[in-house]
Amino acid sequence: MEKSVPIKISINYFKFFMEKFYAPLRLLTSLFLILFTLNVYAADYYWVGGSGDVNDLNHWATTSGGSTLHTAMPSTEDNLFFDSNSFTSDGQQVNFNQNISFHDLNADNLGFTIDFIGDGNWNIYGSLYISNQVTLSLNSAIDFTFDTPETIFVGQNNFNANLDAVSITMGGSSEMTLNSGLGANVYYHNSGTVNYGANTFNFTYFNALYSSPRTLNIANATINVERWNVNDNVDIAVIATNSIINCNDEFYGGSKQYHGFNASMPDLFNDVYVTGDNTFSSIQVNAGVELELEAGSTQTVTSSIDVNGTDTDLVHIISSTEGNTAFLTGSGISINGTYVNISDVDFTGSATFGLENSLVLDDSQGWEINSVPIPTDNGQFYFSRIFSDSVYLGLTAGDGQERIVFMREGTYPDVTVADDTEYTASTTFGNGDLVGTDTYVVYQGKENQVKIDGLNPNTEYYITRMEVNSTSDNSSIKYQSTSTSFSKIATTLDTGNIYMENGNVSVNTGDSFYDDGGAGYYFPNKSQVLTLNSAEAGKSVKLTFNQLEVRSYEELKIFDGADTTATLLESFSGSSHTLPLSVTSSGESLTVKFESGDFETTDFSSEGWQADVDITLPAPTQMASELTVENISDSTIRIKFYLGNGDDRMILIQKGTSPITFTPTDNQSYADDFEIGSLRNIRANNISSFGSGWYVTMDKLDSAS
Repeated sequence: MEKSVPIKISINYFKFFMEKFYAPLRLLTSLFLILFTLNVYAADYYWVGGSGDVNDLNHWATTSGGSTLHTAMPSTEDNLFFDSNSFTSDGQQVNFNQNISFHDLNADNLGFTIDFIGDGNWNIYGSLYISNQVTLSLNSAIDFTFDTPETIFVGQNNFNANLDAVSITMGGSSEMTLNSGLGANVYYHNSGTVNYGANTFNFTYFNALYSSPRTLNIANATINVERWNVNDNVDIAVIATNSIINCNDEFYGGSKQYHGFNASMPDLFNDVYVTGDNTFSSIQVNAGVELELEAGSTQTVTSSIDVNGTDTDLVHIISSTEGNTAFLTGSGISINGTYVNISDVDFTGSATFGLENSLVLDDSQGWEINSVPIPTDNGQFYFSRIFSDSVYLGLTAGDGQERIVFMREGTYPDVTVADDTEYTASTTFGNGDLVGTDTYVVYQGKENQVKIDGLNPNTEYYITRMEVNSTSDNSSIKYQSTSTSFSKIATTLDTGNIYMENGNVSVNTGDSFYDDGGAGYYFPNKSQVLTLNSAEAGKSVKLTFNQLEVRSYEELKIFDGADTTATLLESFSGSSHTLPLSVTSSGESLTVKFESGDFETTDFSSEGWQADVDITLPAPTQMASELTVENISDSTIRIKFYLGNGDDRMILIQKGTSPITFTPTDNQSYADDFEIGSLRNIRANNISSFGSGWYVTMDKLDSAS
């Protein structure tokens, strides 16, 4: 096959010559401008000799089956042919072992099934026809440039069954028509018009980027893609009549108009992300998919939305940013499906709804649900903080819209509820609906921390919970089960407890000092300073910690006085402490400071502290001084000393030269004349005082001892 390219060359120098040297003929020469047409012919390359490397010129003949060979590799104007004279048996291979450029390639009427293999890239400047007798296993970049109308047919619809091995680029000033499907890892449509036709395409990445004018005529095509990325430039046109895009990861639509969009279930992900303000004729979401719409964007639908969830593979339609709304809109469309949860996505416009076993979460607006599903996952619950008259409950979400909590005093709750029946809850125990013997509804909602009050001190309370789903008008209500016996138990504290807070409090022996969570977990993000003042003048405040657990980066500080400028006695962090552990003030006050960290309370939070309070006499801090001993006689001595700062004193004497090792015990009194072995208390002897000192006279001692 030959292809001629006409080139017109105007020889102006002839006119110039005639004007200069043949003036009389100037008028005549102006009428005759000689034009020459030069024909340049493209060469045809015919493959011969069966298997071989594409750069082996022994395989490129000038005619079909011919023996005259080309002496140079093909160029961008040359055409390649693989035909009935190219191969001699099935399974022969052409190895594209280097990059190659050509105009047309035609592989047809081969007579055998053969393979194209290799790593060389293809640069194609015309049309491509490869029959299904050819199996392609290329690891190549396939680049098409079309400045005249061209066509593509690939019988097996791909250049490699492994899409990851191939990239395809389309670009030109004219038009390319695809008469078969194609597959590639990365596909670029950079310029020109591409008519995709009623074919199926498989791409990992589809890209129409940058600002070059182009037309994506995907009418009637089916495109399976992982990531679709189309620029929002106005010079990029999309013709999408009756097309289907099956996307399983990301869809950057460029705010264009499309026909059918299916959010399909991917292999590695379960979310399909859609960005831009796009228009679709229809949207379909397959089971198990999380359709994530760009926050603030609006997807306009002109016909229908269909959701195909199941009880085991729910569909989720959500905003890309929690708390920020995305929008779906349409006029007179239909919205049907089952098992879909909608969160932070509003529907605006008008629609006929047929959503069954579905939920609208987080106050999304505009949706109508016919029925809700039965919840199956209960989530966790626990007593997070316990006081004498109230408790806090920690609740983690199950798979329902809300959770409902029941409480009973003294034994397990007796719960009987009915679907499609609404119950009134009250966080004051006893004020909610009664759903069984002495069992009340104390809470229904979405909070993860709930305070229940109206409780009695030192009393056992049992709680249980279940998930509940309901439509906005409560026409459909489904409880996780109609009864439950699994419960958690807590006993409220006695009265007379002190809880960590900001301020001052008078304390007595027998009080119990807790963190701000009571017998539970302390609150996060609190900075508190509490001064404990002795209720009895002249006595110290003693704290004995029986429980002490804070985070490693938090500090519980205790100061010896009425504020935090006093001497720091102790600073506790973490949970590695030897308990019980005591701290005593030197005066009448202890000041406690605690700053809790930023955390979310869970069933595994740090439990804080509990300490017993005692009001005690302070230990003397100043000992007696300037002790002197005078011999009065062989059996009498007199001791002189200045008093310390205690209320009284113990005076011990021991016969012999060994040091006195006796250590008295706090809160134990000793008789003025007690004896322990050779040790005696001589407090009962003759005592006289002088100023700030004492004389103690002892007689009847052993002589020379």
